[in-house]
Amino acid sequence: MSWCGWVPVAVIVLAWLAGPVLAQTVVPGTGRSTGLPIPRFASLRSDPVNLRVGPGVRYPIKWELHRRGLPVEIVREYEMWRAVRLHDGADGWIHAALLSGHRTFIVEGATRPLLASASSTASLVARLEAGVIGRIAGCGENSLWCRVSVDGHRGYLRRSDFWGTFKGEAVHGW
Repeated sequence: MSWCGWVPVAVIVLAWLAGPVLAQTVVPGTGRSTGLPIPRFASLRSDPVNLRVGPGVRYPIKWELHRRGLPVEIVREYEMWRAVRLHDGADGWIHAALLSGHRTFIVEGATRPLLASASSTASLVARLEAGVIGRIAGCGENSLWCRVSVDGHRGYLRRSDFWGTFKGEAVHGW
């Protein structure tokens, strides 16, 4: 077989590796590299982090992320690379060394109240603007509220007010 006979196979493989992460259905299971659940949440360990179109440094950079602690949803694994989805729907590949297991959240929508207890009538601790990133201390299974921390302020935030957990997921923080 001539060299040209191999080109279509290589093109198909590269197209599969570089293709959009969201174009593929995420099947719940475990990662081949780690044995951890897929999908799962993690956060950016450093700043900046390159979000690439494929799993390797040879792939172009799609975005440069400058938000240490930003939550990401890991949807696939390939060796030391993780396919991730961001809160705004952007997706790409990040090297595993640039991710942390710390659970974080990002406030979505409008300004949201951080409250002293898990009740809408609790006293106000702080107002969190859209885009604010904080740490998740814990969420009970099927709970509407999570214990969180933002810049030294601790309190409770409605799960529906942020992105960083799955519906009904129990999160055990620090």
